[in-house]
Amino acid sequence: MQRWSVSIPKSGEYVLKLLQMNDYDGNSAVNGRTWLQKMMYACHKDHPAELDYKFKPYNYGMFSPVLASVVDELQEAGLVCMETTEENKRSPIHLTESGMAAADGATGCNPEVLETMRSVKTTLNSLDYRELVVLMYHEYPEMRKNTNQSDEYRKWRESAALSMVSGGKISFSLGATISGLGREEF
Repeated sequence: MQRWSVSIPKSGEYVLKLLQMNDYDGNSAVNGRTWLQKMMYACHKDHPAELDYKFKPYNYGMFSPVLASVVDELQEAGLVCMETTEENKRSPIHLTESGMAAADGATGCNPEVLETMRSVKTTLNSLDYRELVVLMYHEYPEMRKNTNQSDEYRKWRESAALSMVSGGKISFSLGATISGLGREEF
């Protein structure tokens, strides 16, 4: 079912462009729906007019039903696919061959937004699930209010911060802040 064979809405173009771009490790897939939601939320905070997906706090933090619908429609149209891997039980999202062509033809995207997306994708795609949750809840506490992961966030803060700092994913200063410990103790 090729619903978007002629025209892809701008909201879909940005998703296609995100999936087309490589992060700094050369990876174009996004680790899964959770990562995609959080990536687009972080980008939305810098470019709300361009990326108006109408996010709200939900069970697992920031969530956009609009974005979820866009991804489902892209999948139905055969432009993106998700395959669960045995290795890590994630469902990476990537473009199909048709999706690559559609992304090449997506010309309505703001270059500044695309650069923000590349930076956010590189950072968030490098995180494991625990690190992702901790970093995003720290950076966007307004999205924690309806989460059912508050206990996990508190339990994971220190170890996730240490893991991100030791992996070179975030600065020592940010890690200390996220951990809730003093700089010396951290």
